[in-house]
Amino acid sequence: MRKLVESAFKKMDSDNNQTIDTGEFRYFLEFISEKTGTPMPSTELIEQTMKELDKNDDGVLTLNEIAPYVLKLLKNQQCLMTLQSNI
Repeated sequence: MRKLVESAFKKMDSDNNQTIDTGEFRYFLEFISEKTGTPMPSTELIEQTMKELDKNDDGVLTLNEIAPYVLKLLKNQQCLMTLQSNI
């Protein structure tokens, strides 16, 4: 699972700076929503989730900060299949 989390992180990190900003996080959630047919989270929920995951309050997420969230997503079988086939 760790390799899948790392692959998901690399896919999210579109500018390759080893962090995920709000725009990259939003794009990732849009991708998951589209591929799984689930509703897109609201802007407020995305921002709230970013704040909760951002343990050092620097405004971006590192692999270690976002890994638990991605692992939680991977527990959803449909999401797991989507990530495996698109990463």
